[in-house]
Amino acid sequence: MKLPFFHFTGGLLFTCLTVSGQTENPAQQSRYFLHSGTDSTGLKADYFNNKTLSGSPVSSRIEQQVLNQWRKSPGIPGLRTDNFSIRWTGVIRPEADGDYWLTAAGDDGFRLFIDGNLLLDGWKDQGLTELKAKLTLKKSQEYSIRLEYYQAGGGAALFFAWYPAEFAGFTFIRKSSWANTEYYQQDNAALSGPAPGENRVVFMGDSITEGWEYQRSDFFTGTGFLNRGISGQTTSQMLVRFRQDVLNLNPAAVVILAGTNDLAGNNGPVSPDLVLQNLISMAELAKANGIRVILCSILPASVYPWKPELHPSEDIVNLNNRIRAYADASGFVFADYFPVLTDGKNGLLPALGTDAVHPNAEGYARMEPIVRDAIRKATGR
Repeated sequence: MKLPFFHFTGGLLFTCLTVSGQTENPAQQSRYFLHSGTDSTGLKADYFNNKTLSGSPVSSRIEQQVLNQWRKSPGIPGLRTDNFSIRWTGVIRPEADGDYWLTAAGDDGFRLFIDGNLLLDGWKDQGLTELKAKLTLKKSQEYSIRLEYYQAGGGAALFFAWYPAEFAGFTFIRKSSWANTEYYQQDNAALSGPAPGENRVVFMGDSITEGWEYQRSDFFTGTGFLNRGISGQTTSQMLVRFRQDVLNLNPAAVVILAGTNDLAGNNGPVSPDLVLQNLISMAELAKANGIRVILCSILPASVYPWKPELHPSEDIVNLNNRIRAYADASGFVFADYFPVLTDGKNGLLPALGTDAVHPNAEGYARMEPIVRDAIRKATGR
């Protein structure tokens, strides 16, 4: 049995793998009990509208497993789509003496307590990260568990399992391809060609594009707009997957918003020249396939939280000028988000972002009229 999960930071792919020589999936076989001395199965899950598990839960329910990847949010009424937290509590009861693995993988922070003792500590902002520990457990003895999680923006996932040590090869994470071409394969396969009159537009980009759908899902619902952003990606990675995630979908137009991760050096040092060349290559591929091109300004940023030693604002301004000049010379539309998001010092206005790089819902709301106008200019619709 496989549970595919395409991770939001672009470098990892989760699959519940059966272990060599085993026919069971240890994650699916993990059992939990609500309370000591009861046969009622499951874990109590409390959902909070903050990252600190504080105050009263928005919702509480019983869940049998913790194998969660939320495309946008957990879908709990009243729970926000970003900056939420969850606590699971219950009991595990081994059926035999022996060594057991306890494994969790999360995006963002997570931690596991056994009998009140901290066992796994991944309590920080991060892409999908896996931690595991081995414990010797006694048959029929009860061990209380408390599993805590918070989400800080963008992707959201938490997986947990406990299983006998014989499943030593089990992992929630394996490497994807460098460009993560697997990420949208299922979504792409499920698409038919554009319907008559459909103004299909593909949004190609990184976490800023992907996060747009989390923050403003209605923008991509029933509009013909397809989000093909992958968090963390550079223009070189986007160029590799451009055919399958753009050209093969036969859109009327493509909106390309990319470059900030190149300047951040996510895949090592990259010159602005190479960033522009990659953008040009994507634009030329689209044009050659009859797809209208909308090139976007890189959003303002004065610092990258994951690379605090960098101060990219001047490089962003200079590269934006070059992107605009290329778009004008080539007859492409340029969507300039920069003026409506900047703090006046070439940084992102704090009220419009979740950090110094990524817009919040209000930030995206300011971007939407600009890109809609750009789409009308490019397609006439």
